[in-house]
Amino acid sequence: MITSKLRKTLAIASVALLSFSTQATAGIDRQAFADEIIKDEAVKDVTVTATGNIYVGLINNGQDRTGYAMYVCEVAREFSDGKPDVFIVKVIDIMKVIKKQGFHSMGMTKCTT
Repeated sequence: MITSKLRKTLAIASVALLSFSTQATAGIDRQAFADEIIKDEAVKDVTVTATGNIYVGLINNGQDRTGYAMYVCEVAREFSDGKPDVFIVKVIDIMKVIKKQGFHSMGMTKCTT
């Protein structure tokens, strides 16, 4: 259960993460991709950086999230313009970001379109 205080904190963290994402690569429809991936209740934030790397913030449940990163890669491909591109998908512990403890990766994959 997420309390209202935690929701507010997550909202602040989302703003902080989004400040790193000034522009997505030309190959991914950033807004449509974000709208799709955020539908998953587990996703607390999603960011596509200027270099096209994707960070998805989840609450750490102790599991390796490499498989989830691969799923995010597949969703990103659906929103690609089809031009060849290479980027990284990282699933990060959103609570560590909120606590200003950095981007702790729980899983990642190299994605190509």
